[in-house]
Amino acid sequence: MIQGKSGAGKSTLLKIIEGRIIPDAGRLTMNGTFASTSDVNHLFGIIHQKPIIFKNTLLYNLTLGKTVDLKIIEEACEKANLTELVARFGLTGNQRLDPDSNLSGGEMKRIEIARSLVFDRPILIVDEGTASLDEQTSAEIHENLFSLGRTIIEVDHHIPQNLLNHYSQRLVLESGKLSKEI
Repeated sequence: MIQGKSGAGKSTLLKIIEGRIIPDAGRLTMNGTFASTSDVNHLFGIIHQKPIIFKNTLLYNLTLGKTVDLKIIEEACEKANLTELVARFGLTGNQRLDPDSNLSGGEMKRIEIARSLVFDRPILIVDEGTASLDEQTSAEIHENLFSLGRTIIEVDHHIPQNLLNHYSQRLVLESGKLSKEI
């Protein structure tokens, strides 16, 4: 869990971990070994602060056009609380999603959560992953994510107190620097 005030550098740190930006100084290491972006990209499932949704079918948005077993997709949708959206659009139909008109912010966020689960990466990077969701849905999705047994690197301002014990480490950033570990 990475915490800090707005502008403290939390999202920037996640972008460095993802390899989307290169740090001015220092380098990314994993288990004490230098890790280039090409070495680690396959390890990460990413839930962005602003979801990336394509004007395409629900199935495409979940699989990015890759062939994935339907059972895996259905399980990911269930864990991301997407069952109503699946009922509305279907997984095998041709109805297209339009992030500008037929999806709420919470639905887009849950699509991205399900997509990250479909690809079964060992590390989830979550940048304000449940910010657009109501408290109950957020708590349910967090519990589902924790039940997967994956490493979760998360930035979130609204984690309920009862979920904080799921994080083995909490880092607090101030002005782009680590100010304390909890």
